[in-house]
Amino acid sequence: MILDPTVECMDQQELSNRVIKPQLSSLFLQVYDRFSYYRRLFDSAGLDPRSDPMEILERLPCMTKHEIGRAHV
Repeated sequence: MILDPTVECMDQQELSNRVIKPQLSSLFLQVYDRFSYYRRLFDSAGLDPRSDPMEILERLPCMTKHEIGRAHV
């Protein structure tokens, strides 16, 4: 079942550039601004939340379930 053919039928690169990267960028900016835990995580990794979101994903350290739980306390 196709819900939005304009998005679901895009080639992979176009989908990444038009949908995935903008949404990731928005998410990274929001968590950086709103949560000190994520701000420290970005800062300690030397990452700018305005950078290319795919580069950020590659460089962000992996988080365990325990760390994610602590981030929201």
